[in-house]
Amino acid sequence: MKIFEAEKTPFIDTGAKIEVLATGFTWSEGPVWVDQLNAVLFSDVPNNVIYKWSEQDSLSVYIKAAGHTGEGNKKSNAGPNGLLLDPEGDLLVCQHGDRQIGLMSSGLANPQNTFVSIAAKYGGKKIQQP
Repeated sequence: MKIFEAEKTPFIDTGAKIEVLATGFTWSEGPVWVDQLNAVLFSDVPNNVIYKWSEQDSLSVYIKAAGHTGEGNKKSNAGPNGLLLDPEGDLLVCQHGDRQIGLMSSGLANPQNTFVSIAAKYGGKKIQQP
């Protein structure tokens, strides 16, 4: 690891070993640690997939079609972007293709690409790419 401005990185252990856990992604985004799963979730935006990685199970597909859930114009960047957990522990997904922030309604233990829209408009206009 090369650090250019050490004074701006007080929380980085410069002696820590960097380890590649998985490869083969086009554009990875939105990592979020999920205690309930003992895993990290992250998205591959162009491939419209959310992956799960855990030390026990390694890498697996968590949800397919997580950013663009319908038919029609599927652009290369229509997949899921940012991920976060709300205060109740439910997964929120910034969905480029569906142009909304969606709450995964199936729950963390049984992931499915069914979402409740939390935010789809701002100032009366449809969100472009959350």
